[in-house]
Amino acid sequence: MYGQTTVDSLNITPSLFQKRTCAFYSFSQNDTVSLTVYNTLAQIMLNPKSNNVMASGYYQDSLIMDAFPNGMYFVVLKLGHRKTINKKIIKTNCTTSLGVFATNTPISCMGACDASATVYVVSGGTPPYNYTWTPTFATTNTISNACSGNYTINAIDFNGCMGSTQLIIFNPSNPCVGIKEYFFNNQISIYPNPVLTTLFISAPQIETENSEIEIINSLGQSVLKLQYQKEIDVSQLSGGCYVFKIVNPNKQQLISKFTKD
Repeated sequence: MYGQTTVDSLNITPSLFQKRTCAFYSFSQNDTVSLTVYNTLAQIMLNPKSNNVMASGYYQDSLIMDAFPNGMYFVVLKLGHRKTINKKIIKTNCTTSLGVFATNTPISCMGACDASATVYVVSGGTPPYNYTWTPTFATTNTISNACSGNYTINAIDFNGCMGSTQLIIFNPSNPCVGIKEYFFNNQISIYPNPVLTTLFISAPQIETENSEIEIINSLGQSVLKLQYQKEIDVSQLSGGCYVFKIVNPNKQQLISKFTKD
C-alpha cells in the first residue's frame, strides 16, 4: 500500500454500522485537514480533525457514535480550499432493509420539468419515515416539478432502519415550445463546499452576462436571487443543504448544490 502514490481519498468501513465505524483517508500533499461528521440537517456531530496541518500520507480515525440516534450521516474530508470529499454512512440496529417502491407521472413534453413522483414503504419498518432524494434535496415522500433523470430515494424509519430504490423519469420525444431547460451540470464549480461565508462560482460553459443566480433551500423556497457574480456572501443563510441555479438569458438553467455550515 505504501509503495503506491498517495492520492486524495476517503473511505468509511463499514458504512452501515451499529455503534462505531472507521474513516480511512489519504492526501497527496501537505495540507490543512478537517474531518467532520454531519447529520442530515448539516449540523456537526463529530469533528475528529479541525483545520489540522498534516503531512501527506495515510490516516485513520475511529468514529465513535454510540450515543447518536440511528439514521443517515455524512462524513466530509476537507483538504484546505482545494478539495472536499463526501461519504454517506448509516447508523442502524436493523438486520433487514425496508421494502421501498416509487412511481411517477410522465413529463408532458421534451425538456419540461413537470413530473411528480411518490415513494412508498411497502414492507418492514416503523413509521414515521424520513426520505432523501438524490440528486434533489427533497425530504418528503412526494416531489413535484421533477425533471427527467435517474433518482435514488432512501427511506429511514423511526428506528433508523433503511431501504432504498431507484427511479428513472424519462424525457419524452414530443417537443415543447419555449420550455425552460433544466439539467445538473458537473462543469459548474462552486467552492468551498461546505461553505461558511463566501461561495466562489465558476461556470465557463454558460454565457454569464445578464445571467441570474438563484439559491433554493431544502423546502423549495427561493432564499437569494441576484445577477451572476463570481463571489457570493452566504453568511446570512442558515446551515443546511441548498440548490444553486444559474439562469441564462435564454432561460436555460444549470443546477448544482452545496451545503452551508
